[in-house]
Amino acid sequence: MSKKTLIMIVIAIVLLLLFIVFSAHEPIEKSIPAFSFDMSAIKQIEISADADTVQLKKINNKWMVTSINYPANEDRVLLFIDNLLQSKRLVKPLTKDSFKHYEYRITDDTGTHIRLLGDNDYLIADFYLGISSFYAYSSLRFINEDAVYELDSNLSEFLYPNLQMWKDPYIVRLKPTDILELKVSSQRNNYHLKRTEKEWEYISKDETFLVYSSNRTLYKILNVLQYIQSTTTYENTEENMKQYAKRKIMDLDLTLKNGEEYSFSAYEYDKENCILSCSSNPNYLFILNYDFTNRFTRGADNFKDYSNLTY
Repeated sequence: MSKKTLIMIVIAIVLLLLFIVFSAHEPIEKSIPAFSFDMSAIKQIEISADADTVQLKKINNKWMVTSINYPANEDRVLLFIDNLLQSKRLVKPLTKDSFKHYEYRITDDTGTHIRLLGDNDYLIADFYLGISSFYAYSSLRFINEDAVYELDSNLSEFLYPNLQMWKDPYIVRLKPTDILELKVSSQRNNYHLKRTEKEWEYISKDETFLVYSSNRTLYKILNVLQYIQSTTTYENTEENMKQYAKRKIMDLDLTLKNGEEYSFSAYEYDKENCILSCSSNPNYLFILNYDFTNRFTRGADNFKDYSNLTY
């Protein structure tokens, strides 16, 4: 038997063993939906684990992290709710023995406690998530019940009461096609970019010229504006601002086609990052890499193409 043939046989045996292992852990008993509730009825979510708690609340049709009054990551919130609704549990419990709750990490001290509430704090669901007999599944125990059920998915991987996980990573959400004009004021240069019928116009006190949409510097500016993200924030207090006020890098003003306006101010923070204030969320300061400000503070020549004519 050749070495190659022997390797193929070993691989086939390993794959067969993996199939048997996974098949042995697949729920073959009858399953039913783990939860039954109206998604739109949920107005508040409480997640607790390891003595930490995150509270999410829908205020004026927007999800907020209430402890810091900060916009929540709505994509993550909606995904979590959808995963709950899509999950199924076995009809037969894994155990009804309360002494085994610790084994499944579904006690008050070891489990992830979830509470879903509606209007006027109406309790929709109250339960614990823990581990199961196989890593691909979670265990479920409803409050004040001893029965522990196995879910058909691992919901625990989506959950942890970590503020950074649930905060909206976007400082502001913009589409480049919605931007009408922008103004930049910095120590290096001051200019105004305005959208024309097909291209853009660069305006400064020294010159005015056409900027083509294919211009690399313009492209990088528009691209970074649709991904203004930061997960590290500080409260925008007078004391915090005093540290950076004399280290301003630039001011940036945006006007959208619908008339909305946004103002940003960037300051030196450390060797790698700047700190940014934004008019749409004035209560916080945001940490970003200097790549953000570098895209706006380039000289006028970077906006010129060989075919551009100055007029």
